Amino acid sequence: MSQMLTERPKGNVLYSDLTFPRKAIQLKSSAKEAVCQICKSEIREESALTARYVGDKLVLVCGYHKF
Repeated sequence: MSQMLTERPKGNVLYSDLTFPRKAIQLKSSAKEAVCQICKSEIREESALTARYVGDKLVLVCGYHKF
């Protein structure tokens, strides 16, 4: 609980539960869901994706498509 006591010419004033608005922040992201780039399967329980370089490009592959 935030409070502030101020003096005015005619007496004291108590302000309680003060909130100060903030500017909205917009985030820019290029994040994507990690999926196998061959079959488009997602990460599930007891499964994994492996990152491999093919040439100079990084690809994600599931356990079925490991090479």
